[in-house]
Amino acid sequence: MIRAFALARACFVRDLLVDTSYKVSVALDLIDVLIGVAAFYYLSRVLGNQRPAGYDAFGFILIGVAANSAMNTALACFGQTVKMDQQAGTLKPILVTPVSPGMMVACSSVYPLVRSVASGCAYLAAGAVIFEPSWRPASPFAAAAVLAAAIGAFAAVGLLSAAFTLVVKRGDPFLWLFGALSWLLGGVFFPVETLPLPLQRAAHLLPITYALDGLRATLLGGAGISAVARPLTVLSAMAVVGLPISIWLVCVATAWGKRRGTLGHY
Repeated sequence: MIRAFALARACFVRDLLVDTSYKVSVALDLIDVLIGVAAFYYLSRVLGNQRPAGYDAFGFILIGVAANSAMNTALACFGQTVKMDQQAGTLKPILVTPVSPGMMVACSSVYPLVRSVASGCAYLAAGAVIFEPSWRPASPFAAAAVLAAAIGAFAAVGLLSAAFTLVVKRGDPFLWLFGALSWLLGGVFFPVETLPLPLQRAAHLLPITYALDGLRATLLGGAGISAVARPLTVLSAMAVVGLPISIWLVCVATAWGKRRGTLGHY
């Protein structure tokens, strides 16, 4: 346990230092958040008194964008970490150490998951501070539970991308398709109920649909744990089932790369 904690801490510090070393990139990310929040606020003003799914229009859009941002970060960070280690020449030395690939993946996932949560929270904080929306009292504990389950479900898909990167090195059409479908069908900008019935059924195969249902209910409607039991249960099931499978696939991809001698290729 102590060894795993030390490894997780080392991976977190490494990734944090790498991420924050690009100060211009960090500043541009913050500016992008501010511009995006302003654009979505004035878009909600265009909608007037309309209340999508019964919620405040600005809050509805803002939470959709925040969750989508967190999802995209969780999906992309794992594959990007693999690519960065390949380019730096550190991936092969890391993965041929006595540490199991599963533990290495788990420890390396700490920073990407924290960053994905921070990415989503940045949108919510900017919207709440700058425009002071008048929402009903939120249920922070229930929202945190939904967010944790959602990040776990997103991470399962992100790890699949990392496994794919270890094998094919470049290009990940699955991740692009998953992100595009989530953005279109998941209810980011409009309620899922406005879609045709076949697309509504497809939307309920995506974790972001349940994440947005739960987050909007808890942050905009003040719903408690019992009121979001369904999205919380579905997201938790996706995480519990998906994460072990994804970690196993990363181990398989690592073993395949060791046999082929291609771990350091990019």
